[in-house]
Amino acid sequence: MFNGVVPMAAPIMQILSRSLCSVRLFCFFTVLGVLAMAGAATAQADRLISIGSRDSLWSDVLGEERPYWVYLPASYDDARYALVDYPVLYLLDGDTHFHLATGVVQFMSEGANANIQIPEMIVVGVPSSNRTRDLTPTHTTNRPNGGHDATLSASGGGDAFLAFLNQELVPAVEEAYRAKPYRVLVGHSFGGLMALHAFLDAPDLFQAHVAIDPSLFWDDEILVRQAEQLTTNPASRPRVVYLSLSGHPPGGRMDGPARSFASALASQASSRLRSTLERYDDESHGSVPLLSLYRGLRFVFDGYGVTSRQLFDAPERLGEHFAAASRRSGVTWEPPERILDLLGHSFLNAGLLDKAVALFTVNTSTHPTSFNAFASLAEAQAVGGRTALAVQAYTRSLELSPDNSLVRRALDRLRR
Repeated sequence: MFNGVVPMAAPIMQILSRSLCSVRLFCFFTVLGVLAMAGAATAQADRLISIGSRDSLWSDVLGEERPYWVYLPASYDDARYALVDYPVLYLLDGDTHFHLATGVVQFMSEGANANIQIPEMIVVGVPSSNRTRDLTPTHTTNRPNGGHDATLSASGGGDAFLAFLNQELVPAVEEAYRAKPYRVLVGHSFGGLMALHAFLDAPDLFQAHVAIDPSLFWDDEILVRQAEQLTTNPASRPRVVYLSLSGHPPGGRMDGPARSFASALASQASSRLRSTLERYDDESHGSVPLLSLYRGLRFVFDGYGVTSRQLFDAPERLGEHFAAASRRSGVTWEPPERILDLLGHSFLNAGLLDKAVALFTVNTSTHPTSFNAFASLAEAQAVGGRTALAVQAYTRSLELSPDNSLVRRALDRLRR
């Protein structure tokens, strides 16, 4: 970010190969340090660490008040950067898995240790007032191994719950928050069953589905039979399905149905439908959500992530990288302004002027309404003695933020 001073950072990790030259090592360590320190500085500004907020809405569909929890990424309200829209992760059993999901999303997206695997996301946790009712697509009281189970008497409310998501919760979230039209639905166990029910019955509601150890044995494997009847992808946009299986107990009741469901989807593989099934042999049904969510999000956003080598060796090609990721997913992704700004100042501080200018130029082209992007570019041009280019960039920054006294003073100094 532009603040009139080039930020400093100490090296914090050693992950580059020994073949890299010392200058490259120094610069990369600096990059890691700046990204890690950015989060620490924010945390020090306020002793209260807030992960999210609780809200609720009255559901006419379900006839009850429905709570939901919301996590916003660190950049959401940061006035230094241009306002952008964010994809939204809808998390079933949200009260159970909220901390897990927000931590995984934050770690994978906010650039700590130069880790940029997925875009920053809004996370909406959706608790259930009656889990068996909400998360099962059909009514049955039959156990998968035979017999009757009276605790399943409320089952079969999945269609109403899906209507609640479609008609009420998603519109409420998208009215209240800057939501990009890319939605990911995540569920575990019965939640995984519901995520796949949404995939089959509401093809345009979510663009990606992460089903963790899903209860596909439900009602004589009814969803498996529906998946086997698919002949085309009915959605108007590309979709992604990630399924996971725990390894304990081996050959448990989740195993066969999930493999059959995955096989049915694999037969429909195309540029508009990607799917995979991963098994975690060392995990149980209760422990598998953590690794599944991490791996699932990597699969959903395959092609989005940027490696440290890309950031260092070819910053000028980041635009091409994100354009390719956009074509694959059917939604526009842009290089994250905050992260590129921090990296650019790291390069500038290390004396790598051309690399800094390249990153700042990417930011101005992909975030043309950001006063900060142009101010940072101007700062780098001024350091390089390119006064005319610096004046041009500062002038544009001031047009975007006329009351910015730091930018005005920097521009006045150059014009003297």
